[in-house]
Amino acid sequence: MNSFTGKAEKSLDEKDRVVLPKEMRLLMDSTDEGRIMLARGSEKCIALYTLDVWKEKEKRVNALDDTKRKHRKLKRLFFGDAKLEKIDSAGRIRLPRPLMEIAEIEPGQKVIINSAGTLIEIWNADSISGYMGDSDTEFEDLQEEIFSSPDSPASADDEDEV
Repeated sequence: MNSFTGKAEKSLDEKDRVVLPKEMRLLMDSTDEGRIMLARGSEKCIALYTLDVWKEKEKRVNALDDTKRKHRKLKRLFFGDAKLEKIDSAGRIRLPRPLMEIAEIEPGQKVIINSAGTLIEIWNADSISGYMGDSDTEFEDLQEEIFSSPDSPASADDEDEV
């Protein structure tokens, strides 16, 4: 399972297709014959999954309890707009209109293709800009929260400074 890195600004063509960056395409599993899964992403984006990552998510969602309202709703939202697509010989994928509407992407518009670990996100350029906001400060805060621990050498040194 590969982790994607990088981001790119691209424009949709008249057929709602976008070219995926070559460095991202190279990380996709060639055994899937260029097939990928597009689905509703978080925070109004389109999520692009390789088939192996999709299958793992699919297992987890299918294991949810159908007697619980939230579980049924997640299943409907997760699978309802999902679409299997194939990357064409020019490296393009077609974005389904229902997913474009969810992500507030208009035909012909510029989009941001952003890596997010094991998935790729396709964003309306204005939406990602607004969502990321002051990302430098937030990135530092999140790194500190997630990667530091009370017994790490860095946090012990910080306590000595007064």
